[in-house]
Amino acid sequence: MLVAGATIEGHLQNIRQLFMKLQEYDVTIKVEKCELGKESFQFLGHTIDSQGITPLPTTVVDIRDYPLPKSQRKLR
Repeated sequence: MLVAGATIEGHLQNIRQLFMKLQEYDVTIKVEKCELGKESFQFLGHTIDSQGITPLPTTVVDIRDYPLPKSQRKLR
C-alpha cells in the first residue's frame, strides 16, 4: 500500500484513515515491512518523490538501448 499526502498533515491524516480501515476490517500488517516517512522511494520501476514520478535511469537505458528490428517480420 502506498499512502501519500500533499502536506505532512494531510499525509498523517491519510495514514490514520488507512489504519482505521485496516482495524475496521480486521486486517493486520507487519510493522517490520512498513516504511514510514520516506521522502522518496522506488516502486515498479519508478522513483516517486515530491517532484513527481520518474522512470528509473536503468529502465530508460534498457528501453533506449533495445535493438532495433532488422526486418519487417521482426518489426511485427
